[in-house]
Amino acid sequence: MARGRTKAWKGNALTLAVATVGALYAGEALLYWVDRSFVDGLPAGEVEARCPGPAAADPRCLAAIRDGVPFDARSTLEVFDDFATRGDTVWPAVPAHAFEPGEALDVAGEAAARPTILPLAGLSATETLLCNESGEWVTYHADEYGLNNPLGIHGLDSVTVALVGDSFVHGWCVPSSQNVAGLLEPRWGPVLSLGLEASGPMSQLGLLREYGTDLEPTIVLWLFFPDNDLG
Repeated sequence: MARGRTKAWKGNALTLAVATVGALYAGEALLYWVDRSFVDGLPAGEVEARCPGPAAADPRCLAAIRDGVPFDARSTLEVFDDFATRGDTVWPAVPAHAFEPGEALDVAGEAAARPTILPLAGLSATETLLCNESGEWVTYHADEYGLNNPLGIHGLDSVTVALVGDSFVHGWCVPSSQNVAGLLEPRWGPVLSLGLEASGPMSQLGLLREYGTDLEPTIVLWLFFPDNDLG
């Protein structure tokens, strides 16, 4: 009797061990399948369909899927080429700091030590290619002074609100209707945006003085981002 119970116990232990090992392997297989089936929480099939090839590794692809917008994998040069093919002209958004000594568009060269006149804004009255952070290239038509405003806003007698700041006010990588000025316009009417990417307090004050005072804004909002604007 005792020998029979011992055999039964050993048989149950062996069955339990085999079942445990099998469950562990099954769990690993399930985790492997889940890991292969999702990319950063998104279905892998959807990522492969919307962002084929190397684009699937681009974080902008995942952002575009989450935002429900198409993913445009073209490079900046390819976008310019496509505009040219259609017979259209587009210019890059060029921040003023690009002209500073040592930067990409430094025109002072060896004479950088002497005072240099730097632009406050971008190219005026031109179609401007802004950027692509979420998978969609954003463009806007710059105003008379190269800012992200509708043409003609500087011909108004006045505006209620003027905005001063850097990329947040500039509307970096968002359509004009969705930037700060675009969201305020339904309530306040035309809003003057004096924002420019990577600008600092002195150039922002210069923008307000040069292009904002003539419109006599009732409210001036100076927007900043604490992490890098006040660091």
